[in-house]
Amino acid sequence: MAVCDVTDGDFEVETCEALALRRGIQIAMEVGFKSFLVEVDCLVLAMAVKKEKKERTLFGLIVSDICSLLGLCFNVSISHIRRNANKAAHGLANASFDFGELRVWLEEIPDCIFDIVTKDIH
Repeated sequence: MAVCDVTDGDFEVETCEALALRRGIQIAMEVGFKSFLVEVDCLVLAMAVKKEKKERTLFGLIVSDICSLLGLCFNVSISHIRRNANKAAHGLANASFDFGELRVWLEEIPDCIFDIVTKDIH
C-alpha cells in the first residue's frame, strides 16, 4: 500500500512524520489491514511509538493516537531505517504536492516511485 496526502500547517519534522504515520495506519485499517510492517526514518518517532511514550505535546498526542490504533491491530512491526533506505517514502511525500489531495495505491506501485521500488527489489 502507498499513500500520498497533504496536511496544511507548520509543524516540526517529528510531528509531520507522526501525522503521516497515523494517516497511513488509519487508511491501512480502513481497507482491512490488521497486520503490517511499518518502516520510519525518524528515530524519535520509532522510539516514542515502541515505548508508548506519553507527552502533553502535539507530537505526544499523535503518538498516543498511533498507539491506540496499533492496539486494534493483530501484528504490527514498527522499525527504524536509515533515511537513505526510505527513498520511496520521500518520493511519495514530494509527489503529494503535485497531487494536492489524498491518493491511495493498494496493489500497484505508483509511477512516481516505480524506479525506486524496483531498484530496491533487485
